[in-house]
Amino acid sequence: MSTSEIRIYDLPSELVPGPVPIAVLLPPGYSQASEPLPLCLSLHGGGSSRDDTIGAQPLFEGLWQEGVLEPMVIATASTGVLSWYLDEPGGAQWESFIAEEFLSHLRDQYQVRTDRDGTVMTGVSMGGHGTLKIGFAHPERYLAIAANEAGIEPGLTRDQSPLRSQIYAATASGAGDTILDRLIGPDADAALFAANAPAVRLLDNADAIKASGMSIYLECGDNDALNLHDGNEYLHRLLWDLDISHEYHLVKDADHLGPTIIPRMVEAFTFLSNALRNTRKTETSQELSTEGRAWLEWSKGGMTGPAPTFDMESDEGALLLRELLKETRQDLVEKDPTINRRFAVLPPTKR
Repeated sequence: MSTSEIRIYDLPSELVPGPVPIAVLLPPGYSQASEPLPLCLSLHGGGSSRDDTIGAQPLFEGLWQEGVLEPMVIATASTGVLSWYLDEPGGAQWESFIAEEFLSHLRDQYQVRTDRDGTVMTGVSMGGHGTLKIGFAHPERYLAIAANEAGIEPGLTRDQSPLRSQIYAATASGAGDTILDRLIGPDADAALFAANAPAVRLLDNADAIKASGMSIYLECGDNDALNLHDGNEYLHRLLWDLDISHEYHLVKDADHLGPTIIPRMVEAFTFLSNALRNTRKTETSQELSTEGRAWLEWSKGGMTGPAPTFDMESDEGALLLRELLKETRQDLVEKDPTINRRFAVLPPTKR
């Protein structure tokens, strides 16, 4: 049985002070693969580096052996402990490095897919922030993105963000006029903050994100020491209001560090794997089978007599239910135009 392989080297760059340390994890069977494999960009968190992916090799090895994780090439670049994946005005262009230079290098040097449906991205904390802002800016490039405990604040401007949601910024930034201070410090530059806020990018690019069908995953512990659950909950509600499909987990009692991190990271990678698997599915018929049609007629007829045999857990089950509700939904749409939204326009929560 083949095993995974880790490649560690430095990548010269024209966009940032280089060379940049990178780690590329190749799944078992990489060298024997008959077709290019999916590519996953994995963005490290604040204070971390490519060592995250190097250290996680045994974890990924087990997930591949168990069939939990799709065979994919996983790549991480050490962008600096507090880069925030920022294109610094007049300085290091870390966002562009990840989105352009690093991606191009991986596609040129490895047997990976170069299409959108074969490219995914994930990140933790600072890396979650980077994943969201890059993904929202370029939904045409990524099939799916997954952000664990993203370093984001609630609101579209810094003024809207409560002080409790800025603990991470006070920890990351220091005294002096540094670019990090201007991005997320106590007196953050409003324009720089907005230009890099995932929520602002989501609003600015909402139509393209929705049209792309990009799969989006958010999660955060509800006891995050940095109160990052504030910003993640806000982003979830914004996605809801924009009627953009996504998956969101608010993990009970989970903190920013600790024993819940690895299982939560596995869930994020499982989400990405499922997105990749779904692109390989053949289109199922949109017509009900004879059994499904019989059950539908039985249901519309008042459910009298024995129910026809039908597997509700089959792929056809959801189609049958929608056929059953079609007339009802059509009757209601004139009274409630939100019927055909994915998500409701919810009433106020205050009395």
